[in-house]
Amino acid sequence: MQSMARHYHLLAAVLVVFASTIIHYPGFEGYLYSDIVYIFASRVGEVLEEGSGGLIIPGRDFYLEYPPLVWLLWLASVNLARYFQDPLTAHYMVHAIVLGASLVASVAAVERLAGRERALLAALLPSAGVYGVYNWDLLAIAPLLWGLVYLRRGRWLAGGLLIGVGGAAKLLPLVAAAPLVVRGREGLKAYSVAVAVTAVSFALVEVAAPGYIETFYRHHSNWYIEGSWLLILGDPFNERVRDAAKIASAIAVLLAVAYSRRARLALEDSLFTSITAYLLTTYLYTPQMNLFPSLLLLSSPTLAWSLVPLLQLQDLSAAAVILVWSLSTDPLNPYSPASIATYVKCVLLFALMIIHVYRARNIRGLEVLYSRPS
Repeated sequence: MQSMARHYHLLAAVLVVFASTIIHYPGFEGYLYSDIVYIFASRVGEVLEEGSGGLIIPGRDFYLEYPPLVWLLWLASVNLARYFQDPLTAHYMVHAIVLGASLVASVAAVERLAGRERALLAALLPSAGVYGVYNWDLLAIAPLLWGLVYLRRGRWLAGGLLIGVGGAAKLLPLVAAAPLVVRGREGLKAYSVAVAVTAVSFALVEVAAPGYIETFYRHHSNWYIEGSWLLILGDPFNERVRDAAKIASAIAVLLAVAYSRRARLALEDSLFTSITAYLLTTYLYTPQMNLFPSLLLLSSPTLAWSLVPLLQLQDLSAAAVILVWSLSTDPLNPYSPASIATYVKCVLLFALMIIHVYRARNIRGLEVLYSRPS
């Protein structure tokens, strides 16, 4: 019982995973949309019906635009699912188990960085429940957070390797970790390792599915404006706005890196500032991406408890995007419920960044002591 009491944050994470699995479960009528189900149903079903006996390769036998670690998960789930009477459910459960383990691992990392109370808040984030088994962001966040754990212990190589694994699931960990390049020689080494690991993962998938890298680049560089406050401009397919946002987001990350160095922000605060600056200036800030700033901020030893309600409200607005998506025939309309939830999400994230960074700016990154509530 005492052991269970010490791990209540992990128990909460397991319960949230179960809830997320249920609300997206394809066997239930009225289940909530997930990319896991949609991609399988729209792209893989025909491949399985053809009944070829060989290994089904994502990117070769069906279209898949996701990074290497997600590619590997699809390789496993699709080829396993073909042996079940209900392939879709089998495929879905493989992803649910892996993503569930990723959430539990993420919560465990937050506990190592900032204590059990923060870890419990991480497990109970609204976006964890709504987007936990939806897309593959947690597959990137878990190694990113554990990379932070090892960086805090001075193990730069292990930290860089883990961040690189996160980059192999989604490129955002490399964006978040950009401030490492100005944290001395060891920080630069860690970031170089992370980039190398991610690059090697892309190269390996390219060997298995020739043309994969080009497909990945073309798909993501041509995506429409989604989840960004730029929807207010009225045309989600405006190419000039997207190009301007690409430049603006690159500049924003560079400024965030420079500021984190100048203000001597704590390591977690530096990563939070970098990813937030990027998300607020890019044209693609899908609601599940909100798990990155939320979990990084909860991992910060300098986060004031008075800011937690604002963090929860901001995360709730991100979760609301998919919940109100179907209330409009055109959810990308600048005045649709989903777009309004998006604006709230962005405004509150901006407020969180300004207030938190202002409070944390005078704390030396490598000398900070963890302040946990009594």
